[in-house]
Amino acid sequence: MVQPTQPAYLSGEEVAVELAVTNNSSETVYLTPFPPEIRIAAEDLGTVWTSNAGEDRLTVEMGDTVTYHLSWDQRDTRGVAVPAGEYRIEFLTYLEQDGQLTPADAEASIIIH
Repeated sequence: MVQPTQPAYLSGEEVAVELAVTNNSSETVYLTPFPPEIRIAAEDLGTVWTSNAGEDRLTVEMGDTVTYHLSWDQRDTRGVAVPAGEYRIEFLTYLEQDGQLTPADAEASIIIH
């Protein structure tokens, strides 16, 4: 689940988003890659910012929840402030269990005023 701390932000305000993954299975699973790849996009602009996926694999025990926090300064990959609008924040990763990978992608939308 992805949860921004608020649905809308003022231009230039730090955007805070949390990804939470809970292992509801009866076995240990792994979140891979970790940290996840992150993409931020606007419909009319396309992808404005990305982060590369990490190289780690995070163990998530049965019943545990792991979280990853993102702070975004509303700047694109060139360091330029993005315009007001609606943005989609995507976390791209997988749950690995018994050698099988299942997408664990999650996304949220925010508005910048």
